[in-house]
Amino acid sequence: MIWSCSTWHSPFGEKVVRNSKASYSLEDVSGKYRASRQVILKDRSSRLLTKFVIKDKVSNQDLEKTLSYSMVRKRKVLPALSQHTTWLDKKKFFSQIKFNSKTKKYDVYLDTPEKKWTGKSEVKIPESRFMCFLSQIPECMHLNGIMQLFQQDPDVEIDIVVIWDNYPFYAEQYLGLKEELYSVATVRIDGLQNDKIRIALEVQGQILFYLFDKNLKYHNTYWVAQGYRLEKNVIKEGSK
Repeated sequence: MIWSCSTWHSPFGEKVVRNSKASYSLEDVSGKYRASRQVILKDRSSRLLTKFVIKDKVSNQDLEKTLSYSMVRKRKVLPALSQHTTWLDKKKFFSQIKFNSKTKKYDVYLDTPEKKWTGKSEVKIPESRFMCFLSQIPECMHLNGIMQLFQQDPDVEIDIVVIWDNYPFYAEQYLGLKEELYSVATVRIDGLQNDKIRIALEVQGQILFYLFDKNLKYHNTYWVAQGYRLEKNVIKEGSK
């Protein structure tokens, strides 16, 4: 192991996850884009809201927008609602995923120009100690205690259920992925990269790397199989 528990310099959970907004540079096989990510923790850390937007680099028009909301109770995160909008060939595609407390299932609503992606359905997701929307992985790992488990045992691998809040369109946009509302995945510590802690999320046979600094604040995401790089823009000293 090339790092130890002394690498961690910060407390966990809501003490790390705070209201924030940051700009990013995004690159994948289709091109280069602007992106922004906003995190809002409300009601004494019992509600997590995130907003992730991808924009055209030239026109600054929205290309994708994901709004996700999770409830947080006693170190357990419950993905509750997401709304994802994407524009493909200048046509609007919309999906909503909502937890139904009565049926204990997720209601899915699709509104798109494609017949295969229209209407309503419901999906039963198996109960799991750890559940996260894909777009909330960095915060979810803090709030549900996964980061603390890593500190206790850096070699542990943890099973989680990932809900694709860009469902079902991600399977059209990215290669080699099945179209499913949720996937069973694993997370583990993968070492250091440029003085940052690298955490690996393995899902559907592919790996996403999330980089955190020594204060456990999230910075970047790399998805090698898709040529995907999401990197936080650094504000240089003296710039406004």
